[in-house]
Amino acid sequence: MANKSKIKLSKISKIMIIIMILAFLVRIIYIIKTPYMENQHDIEPNGNGLSYIFTIYDTGKLPDNNAGQNYHPPLHHFIMATWLKIADVFSDISSVKLESLQYVTIIYSIVIIIAL
Repeated sequence: MANKSKIKLSKISKIMIIIMILAFLVRIIYIIKTPYMENQHDIEPNGNGLSYIFTIYDTGKLPDNNAGQNYHPPLHHFIMATWLKIADVFSDISSVKLESLQYVTIIYSIVIIIAL
């Protein structure tokens, strides 16, 4: 019979794992239940976050001016524009693609939980 080493988790480790799982579930349920238009401040089409993303999505480059929120660092906006390009493969419906943008932020959130 092979010697099987069992890893025993301490009580604190078990509690931390349960807290992490609950944190994942709360975030995922929130994303599923909340429409992308609710609780957002940057979905207006005139120079705000979503127009910044669509400028990168349409042109592949940063906006030419700093109107609205176009002065923000572009990494998140590039990631979102790339996500929309990937979503084009799966759906032509813009509301489905916009709803799927929430999944990028849930990935950010889960990575932060794991990293901490």
